[in-house]
Amino acid sequence: MPDDPERSAPFDRRSRRPAPQAPTRRVPPRSDRRGGKSRARVGATACVVLLALLIIPFCALCKLSGFLDWRGVAGYACVISLGMWFLYRKDKQQAEAGGWRTPEVTLHAIEVFGGWPAAFLAQRWYRHKIAKRIYQINFWAIVVLHQFVAFDYLQDWRFSQAALARLNPEQLFN
Repeated sequence: MPDDPERSAPFDRRSRRPAPQAPTRRVPPRSDRRGGKSRARVGATACVVLLALLIIPFCALCKLSGFLDWRGVAGYACVISLGMWFLYRKDKQQAEAGGWRTPEVTLHAIEVFGGWPAAFLAQRWYRHKIAKRIYQINFWAIVVLHQFVAFDYLQDWRFSQAALARLNPEQLFN
């Protein structure tokens, strides 16, 4: 009788009775554990890291504001950051509800266009996309790219010009 549920279930060899099953315990969601709706707060370490990461880009934006109106630069930074924050919030809500998610390519594209500081904070605030390794690799590559471009701009494109001087255009097209 292979279809008999008693025979297919694990059993205690001494008494030949079904083995007692460990009670399954439902772990309440994070919001239920503390007695109310709670948010993951951004820690002091994350704030210090973000401020350190913003030093070089801020200096580059200050230099850039000599050519552009500083209100436009600040406005762009605010709009892109708010958009990034709300995209993370929407994606987290959709992930919890099982709905349609924001594609990771979209999130990375907005990070490339300057939304990485808001993404850094939103990842920690909502505890979203932190454990996904490939996402984090791409995110930190974008942050490093921004750091390099800002530093190179502050150095009057010295590193980019040196790299381009080493390339032989004839070898690229042959």
